[in-house]
Amino acid sequence: MKPNPHSLLPALVLGAACLFGSGASSPAATSYPATVLSQQPIAYWRFNDGVQTPVFDTAVNLGSLGEAANATYSGAVHPVPTGLVADGGTAASMKGGASVRVAFNADLNPSESFTVEAWLKPAVSFTDSTLTCALSSGHFASPRAGWLIYQSAGGFNFRTYNQNGTATSLNITGGGPLVAGSWYHV
Repeated sequence: MKPNPHSLLPALVLGAACLFGSGASSPAATSYPATVLSQQPIAYWRFNDGVQTPVFDTAVNLGSLGEAANATYSGAVHPVPTGLVADGGTAASMKGGASVRVAFNADLNPSESFTVEAWLKPAVSFTDSTLTCALSSGHFASPRAGWLIYQSAGGFNFRTYNQNGTATSLNITGGGPLVAGSWYHV
């Protein structure tokens, strides 16, 4: 696996992240974790809610890929409080290059439609052309493959790549300017 040059975060808190295949349906669950799990996500990281930090500092995947999609904390502080207090949620805080990394896995980059969801809390607001990667899965050397979500001055920017050099196959920005310290469901 090549290191992802887009994974360096100046400051971000990630509350939960999950990836759904095309078969996700509307849930009838009562809590946020139960709602997410009822949609049978491929990957779902709760960032070790209340669990003692293991020796290898692993973010356990609760989705159907199981251990194959476990993530590794790299300097991330966890658990920290999140905006999902009612569900006992916790988060991982990443500052100064800290990250939560998942090895590239083709199952996290489906060729059919998919959904990526995360709760994000940026620590800074951008007013210029600065981009910071909040979440990604892919190979980012040329030719690029995969997807990523940037924080930008215009909101969150979702990009996909299909091995056409470094050109994007999809590039969408939305949400408007972000407020530092506010939680966003992306």
